[in-house]
Amino acid sequence: MNGFTRKHHHSPSPPNLFEFATKELAQDAALAYMLSWAHPHFKNSHSNLHRLGTDLLHSLLEKTNAAKSLEVSCIEVELQYKKIDLLVKINEFDEESPELAIVIEDKVNTDEHSDQITRYTDIAKKRYSCKGTEIVAVLLKTGNTSRVGMVDHEKGVFLRDDRRYNRD
Repeated sequence: MNGFTRKHHHSPSPPNLFEFATKELAQDAALAYMLSWAHPHFKNSHSNLHRLGTDLLHSLLEKTNAAKSLEVSCIEVELQYKKIDLLVKINEFDEESPELAIVIEDKVNTDEHSDQITRYTDIAKKRYSCKGTEIVAVLLKTGNTSRVGMVDHEKGVFLRDDRRYNRD
C-alpha cells in the first residue's frame, strides 16, 4: 500500500481515481482501461463504461487540433510503445495505419522534460509516415501542477482541474 487514506468529511469531494493511483504506470493503466471502453462494440453491452471512455476520449481530443467530429469505429491503446506512455489508435485504415493517433504523455507531480512530447510525436510520425495518419499529442498532468513554465508545443495540456470527464 502507498499509505494514502481518503478522508471523508461532512461534504466530501467526489472520489478521484488519481488520488489512489499515484504512480505513473498505474495511471497509464487506468487511462488505457477507460479509453478502451470507447470502442463502439461496448456501446450497448456496457453503456456506462462506454460513455466514460468516449467522454474521456472527447475531453482529451478537445485539447488538440484533431478532427472534432471524428466517428470512432475502432480504438486500440498501446502502453509504453518506445517510451510513449499511451499511444491511442483510432479507426485503423489497415493493421498498420490508424486514421488518428494520440500520443499521451502522463505526468504525476512533475513537468515534461527532455522535449518528450516532440520526441514522442516524431516517433509516431515515423511509425505512420506516408500512411495518412493524423497525429496529435496530449500532456496529461495529475497531482500538484502549475501552468507556469509550460512549453507551448503542438499538443493539448490536460490538467487535473480539467474534470469534464467526471459525471455528477
